[in-house]
Amino acid sequence: EAAYTCPVAFELLTGARKEELDDLRTGLDLASRIVLRPEHWDLAGSSNAALRTQGINLPASDLLIATVATADGASLLAKDAHFELLRKHALPNLILVSPA
Repeated sequence: EAAYTCPVAFELLTGARKEELDDLRTGLDLASRIVLRPEHWDLAGSSNAALRTQGINLPASDLLIATVATADGASLLAKDAHFELLRKHALPNLILVSPA
């Protein structure tokens, strides 16, 4: 089952070309939306603090996305190197899947 968070939908919709929007919205309609809970924000904040002490600064949206995946036991489909940094330095239980 595919799922996404609001930050993912935001990034996809704001980065899509006009001709891609209908297909993108259809794809999002077929997936489940994971709503961010207070504990997601708290965990993301803790991860951010741990990363910053190591001199690593990452986008807040990436922190939230990875935190939700980790907290909810979901695999994260991503090719962004930020997620590997998160797994290595703050969220060792993050399960990353590389797109084909």
